[in-house]
Amino acid sequence: HLHLVLDTSVLCNPQGLALLKKLQAGFAPGTPSSKLGGDGTRLVVSAVVPKKVLMELDGLKNATERGQVWRYARQAFVVLLEGFRAKDGFLALQSRTDFEAANKWAGEVNPSTDSSVIHCATYMTHLFRTSKSAPVPHPTAPDAAGTGGNAHAGDEGSAMEVVVDG
Repeated sequence: HLHLVLDTSVLCNPQGLALLKKLQAGFAPGTPSSKLGGDGTRLVVSAVVPKKVLMELDGLKNATERGQVWRYARQAFVVLLEGFRAKDGFLALQSRTDFEAANKWAGEVNPSTDSSVIHCATYMTHLFRTSKSAPVPHPTAPDAAGTGGNAHAGDEGSAMEVVVDG
């Protein structure tokens, strides 16, 4: 099982959104997956949107002074909403409980968006290594997240963090 932790730079990029859609169509837990090799092993992919990334997208969707980024943020919300509505187990939003636990585990109270993405990935890795049945964040639609517009604009350079569950 391959777990992706998505960052704003992936979600505000048309190529990143296209890749996300292809991964969901081909490898979501609720869909027939491609076989890898003759042993029947299947690749299953799921993606988590960290709470802080959703907050950042919420702030960017109204940032018309920042060029085209507001359009990309709105497009990301549409793709995320479609992904959540599919209910195929591919896309999940990091819960508030997991957000707080990941930051506490990392020793930070109010991390930057980039740090929050890394905390989410490392905390998920910790959960998967310490438990065979690690909790997966509950799928929640972006418009029900209660983000409140506390976004941090301007974080650059991240892509996808990958957590592999053997």
